[in-house]
Amino acid sequence: ATTFVARTMNCETAAALLDSVQLKAQLPCIERIVTVPVPLLQEGQLVYVNRGYDSRFNTYCPVDAPEINPLPLCEAKKIIWELLADFCFKNGPSVTMAIARLLTPLCRGIMGWDAKPPVWLYEANRPRAGKDYLATCALVLYEGHANEDSPLDTEGEETRKRLMAALLAGRRFMHFSNCKGHIDNPVFEQAATSKVFSARQLGRNDAASDLSVANEIEFSLSANIGFSFTEDFELRCRKITLHYPDEDANSRSFTHQDLHCWIRHNRSRILGALAGLIHHWDQAGRPDGTTPFTSFPEWARVVGGIMVCCGLGDPCAPQTEDSLTGDQTTNDMKDLFQNANNI
Repeated sequence: ATTFVARTMNCETAAALLDSVQLKAQLPCIERIVTVPVPLLQEGQLVYVNRGYDSRFNTYCPVDAPEINPLPLCEAKKIIWELLADFCFKNGPSVTMAIARLLTPLCRGIMGWDAKPPVWLYEANRPRAGKDYLATCALVLYEGHANEDSPLDTEGEETRKRLMAALLAGRRFMHFSNCKGHIDNPVFEQAATSKVFSARQLGRNDAASDLSVANEIEFSLSANIGFSFTEDFELRCRKITLHYPDEDANSRSFTHQDLHCWIRHNRSRILGALAGLIHHWDQAGRPDGTTPFTSFPEWARVVGGIMVCCGLGDPCAPQTEDSLTGDQTTNDMKDLFQNANNI
């Protein structure tokens, strides 16, 4: 007689099962994994992806992802300001950029998954002003945790390897913290605007190792006064400037002593506030942004349109105020011509 004895599946059986045509035919097709229920446009209507598997869009969202319910515009603005109130922004445009940075990941489905947002540059007059803490607020909101990458440098091939590794891992955010000196990195400049990124897979030299993958990473970096970069890099940036004038940065007090913890516990409420901005824009007829941004047209159209429609400023407007970081060569040439004209 035959006796059934239960045991764990061995590696060979598991491999055969995973390679089974019958199994694959029964599995749902997942084209995209999202961390929160982002809004999309379906047949002209604004809808949100479902938690779990959504057969309408072939998406998967974790079942424990925060629920999003759009809030009225007035309440939405109060919540957003509560999040940003303790940061020492230098000027109004920096506040506008900070809100646009929080809003942008929620708009990726509306913009188009392959649409590129600008590089977010957090600059400050001194260390301990809160650049990286502010930058990683968006990561905590959308992914539940903060993550910082080592500073960006001028080594193009090393950058290419870092970016390809991040893309293959499915990352959606990269924040290069505390960048210093002068950055001249054509690989990163290309990645900032390219919808497809190409590189050779590490550890292989055959033809199959030459990879081209969709580039959906949202880049940000932080730096203090004196950080400089090329003109091409500056054209890809939106700057968020902090200015802390007092000597002892550690003596500051905050409304929320652990802001990241507060964000984690209020993800649904904060995302509802950002969704409220999108809902207000949708009800107004989805007007396009008023200022073009050649390098990032989809972002300018959608995020620029939402921000202006909600009375939160124009994130595409030229940033002409004094900057703490920038294209030093162009600044030097401007000074040269100005001095020559004054002679």
